[in-house]
This record gives sequence, structure tokens and C-alpha cells, in this order.
Amino acid sequence: MKPLLSVKNLKVYLHTKGDLVKIVDGVDLSINRGETVGLVGETGAGKTVTAFAILGMNFLLGFQDWCYVSKMKSQLSFCPQTVVLSA
Repeated sequence: MKPLLSVKNLKVYLHTKGDLVKIVDGVDLSINRGETVGLVGETGAGKTVTAFAILGMNFLLGFQDWCYVSKMKSQLSFCPQTVVLSA
């Protein structure tokens, strides 16, 4: 079966003043149709940047919606871990 999503050697680098910061470096990921996958890791490990890159979003601009559904006919979605509670 062909994967719904296949990512090989994903890299996201940020150029700063005279430096190159490797935010995500060499991520491989394969998701088959019908699978649910959670991306877990320590704070600052690159989970959000990885999701943004896969969905074609610019992580430097942030996000406004609670969930972003990709252009792939709603087959992929990203829900940030930030939770806002209202009184």
C-alpha cells in the first residue's frame, strides 16, 4: 500500500546573524491511510516546526486557527498543543 504521507530527510534550518540553526534535521516519517499518528517529544524538540513544514506552513508567522487542515482533502490536520481555558 502506498503511504498517504511519506517524508524523507526533512530539514528546517534558520539563518541568523552569522549562524545556521538546525531546527529540524533529518526527520523520516511515513503515514498510511487510516492511521492516526501523534508526534511527541520534549519541549523545543521541533514537533511544531516539523508539522508546519509538512503542511507547508511558515512557522515564523505562527498560527491563528486552533486546527489547520491541509489542502489534501482534509486527510491531514495539525492541532497545536496550546490550550486556552476561558472562565
